[in-house]
Amino acid sequence: MKRPFPAYHGDGPYVFVCYAHDDADVVYPELAWLQEQGVNLWYDEGISAGKVWREEIGDALTHARQVLFYISSASLRSEHCDREINLALDDNKEIIPVYLEKLDLTPGLRVGLSRVHALHREQDSDYRQRLLKSLEQDRITDSPVAARPPGISSHRRSIAVLPFDNMSGDADQEYFSDGITEEVMSALSKSSELLVIARNSTFTYKGRRVRVQQVGQELGVQHVLEGSVRKAGNRVRITAELVDASTGGRLWAENYERELNDIFEVQIDIAQRITGALRVEFTEAELARVKRMDTDDLTARDCFWRGLAFYRRLSGRESNARAREFFERAIEMDSGFAVAYAHIGWCYSWDEFMGWHPDPTNYAKAIELGQKAVAINGSSSPAHVLLAWVRSLTRQLDLAMAEVELSLALDPNDDVAYHIKGVILYFKGEWEESIPFFKQAIDLHPHHGAEYLATMAASYMYSGQYGVAIASLQKAITINPESSIACYWLTHTYRNAWLTQKMPDHDILGLSLTMAKRTASLREPRWANQARVIEAEVQWLMGNQEKTLADVEGMIADDPGDLDVREMLQVLLAAILTATGRPDESLAAVEESIGLNPRGSPSLYNTLGLAYRLSGDLPKALSAFEQIFTRAFSHPFVTHTSAFSAHLNLAILYIELGQEQKARAAAAEVLQLSPDFSVEVWGQRNPDRNKAQIKGDMAALSKAGLR
Repeated sequence: MKRPFPAYHGDGPYVFVCYAHDDADVVYPELAWLQEQGVNLWYDEGISAGKVWREEIGDALTHARQVLFYISSASLRSEHCDREINLALDDNKEIIPVYLEKLDLTPGLRVGLSRVHALHREQDSDYRQRLLKSLEQDRITDSPVAARPPGISSHRRSIAVLPFDNMSGDADQEYFSDGITEEVMSALSKSSELLVIARNSTFTYKGRRVRVQQVGQELGVQHVLEGSVRKAGNRVRITAELVDASTGGRLWAENYERELNDIFEVQIDIAQRITGALRVEFTEAELARVKRMDTDDLTARDCFWRGLAFYRRLSGRESNARAREFFERAIEMDSGFAVAYAHIGWCYSWDEFMGWHPDPTNYAKAIELGQKAVAINGSSSPAHVLLAWVRSLTRQLDLAMAEVELSLALDPNDDVAYHIKGVILYFKGEWEESIPFFKQAIDLHPHHGAEYLATMAASYMYSGQYGVAIASLQKAITINPESSIACYWLTHTYRNAWLTQKMPDHDILGLSLTMAKRTASLREPRWANQARVIEAEVQWLMGNQEKTLADVEGMIADDPGDLDVREMLQVLLAAILTATGRPDESLAAVEESIGLNPRGSPSLYNTLGLAYRLSGDLPKALSAFEQIFTRAFSHPFVTHTSAFSAHLNLAILYIELGQEQKARAAAAEVLQLSPDFSVEVWGQRNPDRNKAQIKGDMAALSKAGLR
């Protein structure tokens, strides 16, 4: 049987699962459910006769907080399970025994587990709730963002560069001290032997007096660099001090008094002195990149740093516009200033992505500027990251992946690049593969914003891990209650969890409605418009069909402009028309949407198949449903929800076609995606007005083997 998800390999607490491969059919659905509830699980891909007891199994067991032991005749016969449990007992691990069948333990196990209260899967009516409570301490509901203790986040030496204090006595010079801080940080980031915490995390300490031990603990680093800058006329005084984050002891310190023209040499010297103190070395290529000067024009650099001060705020269209003005002044003064071109491109990309100044040419301008920067300096990481970002948004995914890989080779500490790599994999439909890169971005940026969590949560949601997605999004909203992206994805996740019966909370649809209204109220166009469509859909699912139909037709008449929103509206309109006994009108709505976007989406073809089935054209219905798994869509993936709906519809359709064996296979896929699926609950939630139709569909699902 196929494993339901990869074993946990993060640094948070986790549960080691001891089981026999012969019990996989029973155990794997249990593990999938536990992971949905946010439990971190490590398990082997299958314990079978003749397999060597691998080192990594012993390693994983040693570092586990608890051990979940599935007891059966097969696991009691297994030498591997015997070794694991004995090692767990020797290490005084907390063992939670779960009986899969009624049997007697061996004398040795009976003694070892005598102080432990066992659970019986078949006999305990509230077995799952009791199991979850036993694992409560390991239910890391915000596990995707759990902080890593100092020193264990990586084999590399780790450092946080705190904002250098502005000692000039002039608040208007803050941009200058910040600029020097970023230059030093950028130089250190080029080392593959150092883990350098992201600027946006370290700058949360700006203006605060904190002990380095606190910084080390909160950011999970071994070392902290502090400093100050005093600018007077054409001279500058820079102090820098490297400190051990665990003891507060000084490892290196230096004072520099130089002419402004010598600032670049000071930054290089600081970077080399720090790597020397930490006993790491730049490679020849890394050092060459550190020593390459973007510009020797002090006025151009000054403009660039002033632009960064506005750009880093990312607080709205005004600060983005001001940043671009300064970046453009910088390239007027030095037309070879590569990183300034890249940042102008970033400004154009934000104007489009955030809806601040929508323009069909924004992304094209961003790509052109990124390419200009690369032509000037092929080792400009910000330029390659920009190109990766914009190409991912324009779905040039192979080109985007090539750019982000190059960027990470140039700067292995760029949290944005790791995040974008996760985004690219997300757009490819490789959700499980995307999550480690989102987590790496979070590790490098411990004081991350809501956006990092929200994007990662989308991967969890689309792969069907709704519990983890909801926990991640709730954490994101705690960080920023006005995060439109977090509110939108929580709206989406609640809705999908309800549709697929993956969450037991019957009021989860109401939670989706609440979050949809909240997202719309935040008025960020990109997310608010899509949230309004989901709000309308939820109202329909709750029984408000006439009002929803009028609302949807009104939104279509207003022409939302956004092709994704237009398709969402057409799909919803078609679904409502089908449910109200108007399949011919439904087909017309779907065909109009396909005309606008021939590649469409899986949801579109689910609705098309249902309309064909209810209009009596079963062959065309079958073709539509089967295309969901074979067609190249505009979004090249089939989500958990789309696959669930398709298999459910196919189970009914195959029964109507007299192909019971295929119907049972489709039903098995439904249970794989939603182990607790209930035909009765599905019937109660079905918005179709034709109750006889619902009753007939329920009978078909039962005949296919669903209960």
